Amino acid sequence: MSRPRAISILMARPLLSALCLYAALPEVSALGPSQSRSDAALRPSEDLDFEDLDEQKTNLTESGHPGKALTCHHMTPAVLTPGDAFCPSACPFMAEDDEKACSFRCVMGSECHLYNFFTSIPEFDGMYCRSCLVQGCEQCAEVGDFCAKCGIGYTLTKAGKCKGQLRMPWVVGSIVMVGLILFVLAWYVDLWCRPVSNREGVQEGLDFRKRLKLQRYTREAQGPVEGEDEQMTRVRVHGPVPAAISHNELWPLTTNTLRTPAAGPGTLLFFNFQVAVMAWALLLAFCWLTMALRTDPDLLVLGTRVVETPWQFCSVIAWGADTQGRLMWAKVNFTILAYLGTFLLSLLHAGRQQKLLADLDHTTTMSHFAALCSNLPVESGKELSEEKLREFFESNTGQEVVGVSVCWDFEDRAEAVAKAVEEDIARVEQRFKEMTHGVSGVPVMQQSLDAGQSQERRQSGSKWSCFNSVDKVLLDALGVEDGAAATTDAPIVTDAERGGEQNDRHQRVQALLHGLQTSGSAFVVFRTEAARNQALQHWERLKPSINGCFPKLELSEAQPETVWWDKFTVERKRYVVRILIGIAVILGALLLWACIFYLPYAVYVSSFSYAVGSDPNWIVQQLFSLVVTAGNQIMYFLCQAISERVGHRFRGSREALYVILYVSACFINVLLDLSISGYVSYKMMVAQGAHGSGNQRLQDLGTFKEIFESFPMQKTFGQELWLYAFPACFLYPFLVEPLLLVCLPYHLATLITRSRPELRGSKAEKVLGSMAPMDLSRYGDVLLNCFLASAIFFFPGGFFLRTFLALVGCHLWIFIYDHYRVLRAVPEFYYSDDVVDKTANQIMAIPCAVIAGCVVFKSNCQPGYHCVADERLFPLSFLAVFAHILLHWTVLAWIQRKRHRDDHKRDDGTTYETAAANCPHTWFSSNPVYCLRSRYIYKDEVPVNFYMSGKEHLLVPQVTSSKESEKFAGDSSGFTWSMSRLLTPKSYKA
Repeated sequence: MSRPRAISILMARPLLSALCLYAALPEVSALGPSQSRSDAALRPSEDLDFEDLDEQKTNLTESGHPGKALTCHHMTPAVLTPGDAFCPSACPFMAEDDEKACSFRCVMGSECHLYNFFTSIPEFDGMYCRSCLVQGCEQCAEVGDFCAKCGIGYTLTKAGKCKGQLRMPWVVGSIVMVGLILFVLAWYVDLWCRPVSNREGVQEGLDFRKRLKLQRYTREAQGPVEGEDEQMTRVRVHGPVPAAISHNELWPLTTNTLRTPAAGPGTLLFFNFQVAVMAWALLLAFCWLTMALRTDPDLLVLGTRVVETPWQFCSVIAWGADTQGRLMWAKVNFTILAYLGTFLLSLLHAGRQQKLLADLDHTTTMSHFAALCSNLPVESGKELSEEKLREFFESNTGQEVVGVSVCWDFEDRAEAVAKAVEEDIARVEQRFKEMTHGVSGVPVMQQSLDAGQSQERRQSGSKWSCFNSVDKVLLDALGVEDGAAATTDAPIVTDAERGGEQNDRHQRVQALLHGLQTSGSAFVVFRTEAARNQALQHWERLKPSINGCFPKLELSEAQPETVWWDKFTVERKRYVVRILIGIAVILGALLLWACIFYLPYAVYVSSFSYAVGSDPNWIVQQLFSLVVTAGNQIMYFLCQAISERVGHRFRGSREALYVILYVSACFINVLLDLSISGYVSYKMMVAQGAHGSGNQRLQDLGTFKEIFESFPMQKTFGQELWLYAFPACFLYPFLVEPLLLVCLPYHLATLITRSRPELRGSKAEKVLGSMAPMDLSRYGDVLLNCFLASAIFFFPGGFFLRTFLALVGCHLWIFIYDHYRVLRAVPEFYYSDDVVDKTANQIMAIPCAVIAGCVVFKSNCQPGYHCVADERLFPLSFLAVFAHILLHWTVLAWIQRKRHRDDHKRDDGTTYETAAANCPHTWFSSNPVYCLRSRYIYKDEVPVNFYMSGKEHLLVPQVTSSKESEKFAGDSSGFTWSMSRLLTPKSYKA
């Protein structure tokens, strides 16, 4: 899970666990339909007087009671139909006979213990006999809600209650949690009440936040620049030029993300994948509804009837078992059709995705000019590798090479390189401010305003040091250094003040660059796509060598912004070893997770004697669920950390591995949760003497299949899976996520910035520009929900329609939220390939395989189908699952090979200069080491600047005249992202 997703699930999973525990209880309410709520007032106190108790009900008559009238002390089996029954006023309480399951007798309140010792207490809400309601009790007292013997982990008090031995740690933990919540609330109130002393910083941060978002770039046609010589024309090949009028704007919310690749083809495929899942679920819901209405409407409610009395429970179980067996043929036939339809639709969708990608390939992008070269000789950073390689490729391909963007080995020095790049960007920004606003970097009007507000800005932050400490922790997490209050960022250095400090910095960066080595890989950029294709063909025939190495030149579909430039030294063997280590870490964490969290949970809930009504209270469930959820989040963070450290060279492959690990962790989590919940439910129903069809008790069932297929377990598992899916997985995380990832961070960042005058310039930008990035881990959420929906086929049909309709409705909300988030609430990003989408289509084989396994399992011994022994049925079902996965992957691989896009078909003659003029991300401006070498090694007069999202306004023409300076100072909107000669490559310097 990505962090956004992990945080949202962390907030939703405690409620999820509570719902699963609630689902494990039999659906017997405290109030029967034949009794009014006014009867609750007649409930006796704990000190029961049975003679007075029986007299309280003597005024009851049989009139107004629907259902079947029973006879006092006469044993009556529960009827097959799920109707209600009532006892006469002489013996108003219904007691289940312990000798025969689902047989009831009408008794007085004082006679509840005669036929079942464990149900000796009369319950007025429902008029039946029940056991004592004492948490942790193993054996009830003879009278009242009192305990005679407590279970493991509890001690018996003088009042007849059970006191938990670990109660004190829970109390201490609760006090600490409440105290922490109160402190956070107090900090928020203080933050809200602080005086506003930094409106300018807030505006600067908001402007930067807007520039960070996904932008739509437009540009007028580029023509020759008057007065520009040939050399300066060639300068423009590494970025947009100032001669054309260009501007940027946010993509409108009405953008059709299903057809417009605003954030790249990979994002467009992601939105189409979501729509395909909704269409699949809607089609299954419609088909099931149609078939059920034509066959028997009972299919729509099977397993979902609500029961409120023991009589109703037995009646529904008998009716459900009979209906399930009678209509199993319809469910099996529909499951077969659902399997075939899901398999076929998933393959058609995969083919359609390939076609969409091929259609998008008609647009010329950066990837169409570059080829990836590997197996190059390793050279020191002191060598002029870019120049040598450019001459080598030009001489051996016969084509003009724009430049060579070398991939350097700096994985261990990535932080130092990033810091050097940030310092250069800060220097350029300072010069930009000096050219547009004067030497101080602040507009004249703003300087006077700052002076007028000096008194207002004397207070920074809160009056309370503890709350200032919270501010500091948050600012440190955002990378904002603590410093004294100032109206603007301190000037870095002017040209007149550089002196020895600047020389020291130059030497430090040069030493850093000299200490690097090439990775053996590089991107070779050609003038046109046709030139690249011809160069590749010539390379295959010639197979040249350099310094004893035979480089391999091949196509690359990656875009510059998707390249991880510091990962090209990770060899395949090292890459595989890191993945294996990551898998071992995940398995170890799962084992540790199960031993520390789930095993104690199972022991804890098993210590209660459900036969006498003992049940963990709601607070204990929530606190323990929170602990279990915290352990669960470790898995999601582990998956993300492993996928980042494996060493992927491109963002798409990293996201694909992340989705695989994330989905695997989720699947294991679901299986663990359902297995433990099912075990607890089974233990509870066995203790309560629950039975299957034919009045056979669950504890007397011999095989796992008999237990699993018994209607009480089918009903319980179906309810648990439904509650697990909706709203816990389908909805809750995606209601919490916008609040935690979009609204709350923005709100808090605004409050902090407006109360701290020192947060100006880059500091304000770091605070208000902190937005959770967008990734394609949402594929994992969608695939998990598909898995849950497909697993519902194992359980009664009454859950089918609600599950698929909930999937459609919730994913419609997810689609709307993701649409808004991509266009308005995340930093700019770009996914250029379909690596993650292909991985998702392959993982879709698992939901299809689950349905295939359900077909084999449910059709066993049905008329016209196979019939094998129970011990052979499970291996056969697993064989069907694995066989389908192999079949699915084989057919999918054939489709992807058949529709794999060839070379770019529509070569319209676009040159690299033209393409770079409309794209701030180039093969040179996206390579941090290339930009540093341009400035410190080649010492270009106009060095190549590193492209940083939100800093496009720095890529502007160099202002030389005072008239131009006045023009730019009056309108900063003209600096949107017109790239300038600051992106000059060394290869074009005279």
